[in-house]
Amino acid sequence: MTNLNTIKKKIDELYDLNLAKKCQKRRYIEARGIFCKIARDHGDVTLTKIGKFLDKNHATVLHSIKITNDYLEFEKDLKYKYNIILNNLNLGEQNFENLTHKELKTLIKSLIKEN
Repeated sequence: MTNLNTIKKKIDELYDLNLAKKCQKRRYIEARGIFCKIARDHGDVTLTKIGKFLDKNHATVLHSIKITNDYLEFEKDLKYKYNIILNNLNLGEQNFENLTHKELKTLIKSLIKEN
C-alpha cells in the first residue's frame, strides 16, 4: 500500500507543480489523472478517499482514471511519465517478459533519463 502523500510528492516533483492547486491546464489534468490511477491501482484506497484528498468527488476521480487509461494507450509521453512515477515508487512491473518491445524501450529511456 502506497501513501497518497508519497504519490503526490513524486508527481509534484516530476511535473514541477502543486497537485492541490485548482487549475485546468493540461499538465495539471494529466498529473491528477496519473495520481488517481496510481492511488486506485496501488494505494488500495476508495474513489471517495482519493476525491477527498484532491477536493474532488468520486465521479470525477473515476472519470479521470478512465480517461488516463485511454490516454496511456496512445500517448507515449504520458506513458513515459507514468512509468517513471511507478519506478520511483518502486511499483513498476517486475516481470519484464510480459512487456512489449516498445514498453521495454520506454522503460530503458526513463531509466537512462532518471540516472
